[in-house]
Amino acid sequence: MEEETKKSNNYPLQDKENDTHFTEEPLEAYISNHSPQNMIAWRVLGGRYFAGKMPESALDFYQVGESGISKWSVRNLAEVMGIPLTEMCDLLNISYKTLARKANEDLLDGWISSHSIEIAQTIARGLALFEDKNKLNRWLRKPNRALRGKIPLELLKYPTGIRLVNQIMERIEEGIYT
Repeated sequence: MEEETKKSNNYPLQDKENDTHFTEEPLEAYISNHSPQNMIAWRVLGGRYFAGKMPESALDFYQVGESGISKWSVRNLAEVMGIPLTEMCDLLNISYKTLARKANEDLLDGWISSHSIEIAQTIARGLALFEDKNKLNRWLRKPNRALRGKIPLELLKYPTGIRLVNQIMERIEEGIYT
């Protein structure tokens, strides 16, 4: 029996590039306007392509993750992070071949969706902190003394690592040298 693939209800039928009604602000506008982190996370995951309406609370993000997010959202997250989809698959513990077989609008399972949302929220926090996607991505790739020389990007593979990266960013926000 062939398993039925779930499709996103929020994914527009048109291509982003060909959608003449696509008027969403670029990510940089959200960053420079000091938008709330939830709004930046929503945009990092694809904005209205991720969820037609911006989640306003952690519970809203949870519910979207529970239903599953589209492959397109994961692709958008990888693009913002400046990493190839193969590296994103490694962070999410999914084989690249499995992800490649899915259509952009296909929904991923709850665990991968939830993990993607957690990573996106961490990236949103970093974007708000560094105010520049390139600066954040450089910081994510450099060994960090406060993490005993570990690279923050590599820690995003596990929830504990995500928490550690968020703690380091919190220290930076508070002006503590890390």
